[in-house]
Amino acid sequence: MNLLIRNNHAVIIIGLGLVGSAIFEELRKRYNCTARKKLDWSSIDHCSDVINEIFNDDLPNEIDRLDIIWSAGKTGFLATENDIAVDLDLFEKFNALLRDSASQHPKTLKVRYILISSAGGLFEGQTNVGGDSNPNPRRPYGKLKLQQEAYVKIAKWIDTPVCLRLSSVYTVSNLSSRMGLIPTIVSRAIRQNFVTIFGTEMTLRDYVLDEDIGRYVSENIDKPMPEEAFIIDGKPYSILEIKGIIEHIIGKKVYLQYSLQTTNASNISFSPNINARGLNPSNLRTNLRVLYKNLLTGHQA
Repeated sequence: MNLLIRNNHAVIIIGLGLVGSAIFEELRKRYNCTARKKLDWSSIDHCSDVINEIFNDDLPNEIDRLDIIWSAGKTGFLATENDIAVDLDLFEKFNALLRDSASQHPKTLKVRYILISSAGGLFEGQTNVGGDSNPNPRRPYGKLKLQQEAYVKIAKWIDTPVCLRLSSVYTVSNLSSRMGLIPTIVSRAIRQNFVTIFGTEMTLRDYVLDEDIGRYVSENIDKPMPEEAFIIDGKPYSILEIKGIIEHIIGKKVYLQYSLQTTNASNISFSPNINARGLNPSNLRTNLRVLYKNLLTGHQA
């Protein structure tokens, strides 16, 4: 949980995984990081202590604008109903603590809450998702994201809710974190190892770079944001296409094996027309070349 400050504006980032770290790295170029707190998610009492430290000891009295960025969560696409029940309970309890602390600040805080949501979870099985498409989650993870979105939209202590709906996130530089599909394929292809795919070779997905997300948030942190924004590339790729691009770059065959359990095989694609204004997605092919070089040299962000 990191606190960044510039003038009368503070930003709190909760969750420093792949997306949270990318946002933090971009924001710290413009804001001063004044506190870094490690959270013990297994103890809500510890979380309460950390929040109290942030608001009582680290947040200056003159602050009147606060952005809270939620990019935390233990569950993923394959989470069960029990998993998301635990995650949602923690989300609600943690935000109740934030609400109470924010209400006690000497100045009336204008709170904007930026929720990192999931376009894939909300629109699984839908293709060419557009402005008139409605979320229809197929699995518990998507239902969790929809419930979190509903919370930030109706919570009275939040002045401005923002839900950033991300497609499948990948990285080319933060290779010390849990690697997603694309870095895993490239890494194992270099070593000529098999990769198991829970889908089919024709499964379509949209991929967005973590650093593009970080830049978008940083460039818009001082501007109005829409209540819902899609952070996507706008061009879907099949697993077969990804495989071909990687083979061309590394000059080696990519060995994939497809699981008979194709619970993750549904296509998900988005119209480029719904991409957030101001987002400039970088080129996947170019990024894969950078990823290959970084993996060869053992680069870590």
